[in-house]
Amino acid sequence: RAFIKEQVRYERGMVAHALASGMRVLVKEYLVLLAQLEHQHRLEQLSLQKLWFYIQPAMQTMLLLQDIARRVKGAAGGELLNRLQGAAELGGDEKSAEVTHFLLTRASAPYLDMLRQWIFQGSLDDPYRE
Repeated sequence: RAFIKEQVRYERGMVAHALASGMRVLVKEYLVLLAQLEHQHRLEQLSLQKLWFYIQPAMQTMLLLQDIARRVKGAAGGELLNRLQGAAELGGDEKSAEVTHFLLTRASAPYLDMLRQWIFQGSLDDPYRE
């Protein structure tokens, strides 16, 4: 959460904002899962085996987000996208590839929009100097 809060600061840039937005979506999904598990626990319908079964994929996703946050820390714009692409190229399981692809798609959207505007309209709108 601290990484997400830092990335949405004004001076971080549109790419960092978009990455933080994508990460926020994944963290919210995780929090929904925790609320559902807590509800099951209160109904006394949650065994240790069920908990482990449901939490495993979420744990892997959160560890992946932590790794990505470490890799892209301090970067902005194209450099941030390069570091994120590097994380995506490391491979891993199918779920990890899906998550990194989701984040890369979200983070690259503002950069590609800016590039598209520059190529097709001849105007460069880069308020964050990315």
